Amino acid sequence: MKKLIIILLIIAILITGGVIYLNQVVLPVELKSLIISTLKKQTAKDVTLKSVQFSIFRGFVLRDLVISDQGSVILSTRQASCTVFI
Repeated sequence: MKKLIIILLIIAILITGGVIYLNQVVLPVELKSLIISTLKKQTAKDVTLKSVQFSIFRGFVLRDLVISDQGSVILSTRQASCTVFI
């Protein structure tokens, strides 16, 4: 029983560390630029995105996503979540 608790604690620490690493290092730089460039290519519109974060319960959370065309806003959202199913 004691070994099981220790293993679960180690797994929880690793998952927490992984989520923190994703939110601090990978997502703000790489995924944000990938999302912006993909949306620009697919829509041929101007795209801005303030931040991308990962939440275990909500998936990817996009904050302040704006898609515009020559000054007129087509889509504007404060927060959008994209759930990932494995």
